Amino acid sequence: MHDMRDGSCSICSHNEVIEAVVRDLLDDSAEYKAVTYEAVNFGTIVPVYQRVPHGVLKMYVCRSCGYTQWYADNPQSIPIGKEFMTKLIVGPDSGKPR
Repeated sequence: MHDMRDGSCSICSHNEVIEAVVRDLLDDSAEYKAVTYEAVNFGTIVPVYQRVPHGVLKMYVCRSCGYTQWYADNPQSIPIGKEFMTKLIVGPDSGKPR
């Protein structure tokens, strides 16, 4: 499948694609949607935990037909484990470089 991040639609070949960061709400306090989050202590004397996103999700939307693709930023940095509710699935070697 064609990657719409290059600026053209996979379905209708239109050359205008909107890139949008996916959020829960449309205000400044909204949290980004991401593959997973990690609780990080930013406090010194008193623990102050903040959710740090990993794999922030972006949508690429065709301005003509509306077809949408989703991609995660920095997929190599997404942590794997039960505490992150992520699991790595390794398929057969396709011979393609990763």
